[in-house]
Amino acid sequence: MSTPTALAAFAEHLGGCRRLAGEPSLREIERLTRQAGRPYPRATIDDKLQGRTVPDWGFVEAFVAACDRNAGGRPGTRTGAACGPGRCGLLRCRPARPAGSCSRLSPTRWICCGGG
Repeated sequence: MSTPTALAAFAEHLGGCRRLAGEPSLREIERLTRQAGRPYPRATIDDKLQGRTVPDWGFVEAFVAACDRNAGGRPGTRTGAACGPGRCGLLRCRPARPAGSCSRLSPTRWICCGGG
């Protein structure tokens, strides 16, 4: 899979998580990531959702947690989660990285085990 195609597919997974969480606005996702201590500005969130830039793993975790909270999950749990394993599957994906490499990766280097 080419990098643009892989990035678009991953962005679609992020969008699916957002849909499952009730379509929170970018402003709401921004608020929820800030509230959780992992702030991301709306422009960054939008870039990732549109597939314009590659998300690092920290963003994926913060985004999924924000969607989870919007859907009624309590912080640190998957109770009532929209985006836990078995739903959109993003938390079952992990970046495939060689030892010592950075966390910003080509989307073709993600390993997804099921999901979606």
